[in-house]
Order: sequence, then C-alpha cells, then structure tokens
Amino acid sequence: MNIKVGILGDARGWHLILGQEGIPYETVNGELTPENYSAVVASDDADDRECEMLRQYLQLGGSVLCSSTVYARIRQSTYQQTLIRYLLPDADSAFADVGLIDVRARCRLAWNANELKTDAGVYSAHIGRHEAGYIVALPFDPSTVAFDFRSSFKSFYSPEDRLPFERVSFYNKSNIRRLVARSLESLHHARGLPFVHWWYFPKNAPSVGILRVDTDEGTPDEIRQLHALAKELKVPMTWFVDVENQEPSLETFKWMDSQEVGLHCYEHKVHEGYASAERDMKLGLTRLKEVNIQAAGYAAPYGRWDADVGRAVQNLGFEYSSEFSYDYDNLPSFPLLHGEASKALQIPVHPICIGSLKRQGYFSEQMKSYFRYVVEEKLAAGEPLAFYHHPKDGNPEVLRSVVDAVRDRHVEFLTMKAFGGWWKKRSETSADVEYSNRTLALGNLKTAADAWVEITLADGNETIVPPRSIIAIDSIHWERRINRRKIPHDYARCRRFNYRVPLTRGVDGLMGLLKRTKGGMSG
Repeated sequence: MNIKVGILGDARGWHLILGQEGIPYETVNGELTPENYSAVVASDDADDRECEMLRQYLQLGGSVLCSSTVYARIRQSTYQQTLIRYLLPDADSAFADVGLIDVRARCRLAWNANELKTDAGVYSAHIGRHEAGYIVALPFDPSTVAFDFRSSFKSFYSPEDRLPFERVSFYNKSNIRRLVARSLESLHHARGLPFVHWWYFPKNAPSVGILRVDTDEGTPDEIRQLHALAKELKVPMTWFVDVENQEPSLETFKWMDSQEVGLHCYEHKVHEGYASAERDMKLGLTRLKEVNIQAAGYAAPYGRWDADVGRAVQNLGFEYSSEFSYDYDNLPSFPLLHGEASKALQIPVHPICIGSLKRQGYFSEQMKSYFRYVVEEKLAAGEPLAFYHHPKDGNPEVLRSVVDAVRDRHVEFLTMKAFGGWWKKRSETSADVEYSNRTLALGNLKTAADAWVEITLADGNETIVPPRSIIAIDSIHWERRINRRKIPHDYARCRRFNYRVPLTRGVDGLMGLLKRTKGGMSG
C-alpha cells in the first residue's frame, strides 16, 4: 500500500500546499486504485473522465478530498449556493484546531453538509462515507488560494477589547493549509492508514523563533539600543535596512555580531510596477555592497507584495522575502509567479508589532499579554514563532517578554536566512512510503540531516522520528494526541466591523498629507 496523495485536475496549487505540509504526492499517473494512492485531491477543473475515475476509486474504497462542486459531479446531484464570509468549526469538530477561515465569496454547499459552520451558522462541508470509500467535500477549492494575491485590512484577535489590525493577505492561507492537512489526515485514518509527512521544524523541535527588524527611519541611537538588547538576550535578529534613511551610518550594520542584514528598500514607499520595484532594490543592494553587506533577504515596505515584487525578488537573486500582504502566520512557501513556483522563498511573520498595539492605546502589560497569547496560539498551530519589530517601537521590556515567552517553550531563535536555508533542504526531501503489516518502508530516501517524520494514527497517537528505511509501528514511542489549539468562544468578533480601522487610516492619511505639505513648503 502506497502512502501517497494523488492529484487530479490543475496540480499547481496542490503542489504548494502539499509541499508545505511535506506530504508525499504526485499527479495521478497510471491506474487510480486505493493501493496506488492512499488519498486523492481533485481541483474544480477536473474533467468528466477524471470524475469517473474518482467514482470508481471510491467504489473500491479510496478516499477523496474535493470541493462540493466536484462532489456534486461525482454524485450527479445538485448543490446549494450561498455567500460565506468565514467558516468556524465547532469545538468538537474534526477541524477544531483549524481556526477561522476567511472566505468572503459565493460558495457551493454539499447537500448533506455536516461540518464547518458558516458565519450564518449553517454547515458547509461534508465528511463521510461514499460507496465503499470516504470523502471530504469543502465549500471551495482550496488549491485556488495559491493564485490569489489580493490583500485587505483585517482585525486580529486579542485578549483585550481593542483589536489591532493590518493590511494582510486576503485569505488566511495558514488555516486553509491546515484544513487540507486535517482533511487528508482524517481520510487516511478512515481507511486505517497512518498519516505521514515531513515535520515542520528541525528534528522534533516544537517550533523556531524569528525576530525580524524593519529599520523604518530608526535613528542611530535607536538602532544601537536595539542591537545592544539583541546582544544581551543573545538573539540573532534579522535586520531589513531602509537604506536611504540609514545611508549615513550603514557601516553600523556591518559590525553587528551574530545578526543578519537584509534589504528593506532604498526609498521607503510602495513601488508600483516591476521596473520601479527592481530599480529601488538594485539601488539599495548597491549601497549595501559598498559597505560589504551582502543581503540574502528582502522585506517590502509596508509588507506590500505583488507579482511584480515577487519577480524582482527572484530575478535579483534574493534567497527569500517576507511580506504579510502575501502571507502571514504560516509556514514558508514558494509563491506561484505566472503559474511557476518562485525560486525565492516567502517566510511569513505575525503582522502585528509593538507599534501596532501602541496605536491602539495598549499599555506595556497589555502588549505582553497579547504576545503571550500569540506565542501559545502559533505554537499550538504548528507555526514558526515569527515576529517583527521597529527600532522606533521602543518598549524593550515588551520585546524582552516576547523572547522569554518563546524560550520558556524551549524554542530556539534563528535568523530568517538560517531557517529559510533549512526549509529549502526540507523541501527537497522525498521518499517512497509503503505501508503493510503495521510497518512503514521508506524507499529512495532523500533527506536533510535534520528533517524528521511525523506519523499520526487513527487511535489518536502521534510521534516524530528520524527517517529510516523501516519504521515498525509497534517498536517506537507514541504519545497521545491532544487538541492543543483552543479557539476562544468570542473569536468571531475579530471579523465584525472595527471602527478603529477607518478612523486610524483616516488619521494616518491626514498626518501624511500634512507632512508632505510641510515638506513642500520648507523646500
């Protein structure tokens, strides 16, 4: 029995999601049988021949993840259409730890939906038997999210009444990825098969810590103070330099011990179009090279990313970039540029910083509480503990608290370059996985030294082990799996209207206009 996910229809979005998860997969090649493929994912553009293949596969006892559109074609039945703002699973759901999923689109609901409640309180997805097999039918095709580069302002849940906000990716791609992973895990377990994938962090580490610094108009004193704190805490931060503002003191960054230096921009503004973005990046790189700084990473001003920025990042040879308008609170990925995976990695961070909270009137202790909540949330969700900061944000006691919260959970801090380098090696790992007689056989094994394997079983046990040619289920240590992610009962309030978003944006726009007017008059 092969432990491998087959893909039918457009495979590009599935490649991105399944690659993040580290699940063995391939586009269906040859005969589609339950022995050849432990589960199958199908895109909405699967044709009639492929839908007939799915019918026969299910009749033989296979497991399928698809949208309600494909499910209706398999059943040759109808579906209901409705507008969905978001999905939120019940506390006892198979998807309980997935979290809230932004949708904001017209979707198709399975006629026998029994999972994932919409904002209107009705179920939208179906999990259950079909013929001799099993199916998960979602209200949308999750693979299409990989092609969506839109962004919007969103509020983020906080233990406090005031909710911080930021312009981020239109979809919360991490929760959609997790929805796919939980669906495939359930489908494997329904067949009595183990679910196997490459673990997200080196060896069996619970996560990694990352502190990104955008230097945005930071003064030399502010930057020296933050660097002194980094040295005191022994934290390798990743500094993205806004070169024009820092040009008189660029050599400061050259002598930073155990720190990484990347490029934020030359001129700190949103650059429209490929030519403008590339020109600004080239100028910034030139200035950094003049003081012998080689930047491996890039982070666009205001976290703004589009395909033009992505192409410029790739064409100029950056190893990675980090923009929360592309993705946030997620595992790294290789963005699809004109349908092809970028060579430059995208490393997401949490998009709320100390400065964001200060604008909402948070006191120091409230900030500490917020970040402690986020640390626990991200740890339970299996995400990197990646945060960002500005020298002008100040509040070193809050940053110190963030570092303590990460280290209290026995998580090691890495630079973005170090984690990105490891992730690329993980992305190149592969194995042919076969299962029989409670034994996993890993053939043609190609792996990095620190890439381990997570295995979960239908009885609720899980383990993370080094990969080897033979893994006997009954001879390794297992732990009882628990639902580590607890979604607060009032979580949906972060999707209600937040009057502070238009109010704060209006004030920011006015202050920007006054600043430009003053600058023009003084000039």
